Amino acid sequence: GPAGTVDAQVAIARKGAELTERNRERERTRAEKLQGNAQQKAEAARETTAAAVQALQEAGAAFVETFQKAQARPVRADQVKAAQQTARAAMRQLGAAWKAARASRESAAKAAAARRKAEQRAATEGAAEARSELGVEEAEREHGE
Repeated sequence: GPAGTVDAQVAIARKGAELTERNRERERTRAEKLQGNAQQKAEAARETTAAAVQALQEAGAAFVETFQKAQARPVRADQVKAAQQTARAAMRQLGAAWKAARASRESAAKAAAARRKAEQRAATEGAAEARSELGVEEAEREHGE
């Protein structure tokens, strides 16, 4: 009768919910693995960039030391010193800019991780609530019979 049909519908709904939950878990695991791989690649790229910035600063410092008075036109020694100071300041700014960019990226990564964690918690709670509602419906139906 109608109770059998409702039981079948509940069983089908429960099976569908279980399949959906398993599929979501599989997709979440896959996404976490991809995200981990991407994080490792990004970290390697940041390390490479940090080394390049360091090398550029060292090369820049060596370059600044080669500044000298031009022979073709009159240049005073204080003008050479001023050019060296300006170039050194630019090299220092490069290092400071890299540090600021790195700190900003780390802050963004922490915020993204916190957001992911909150989304996972909400999804887990939503799945638990859906299972609970199915159980309540089933219990109400059993007691109503």
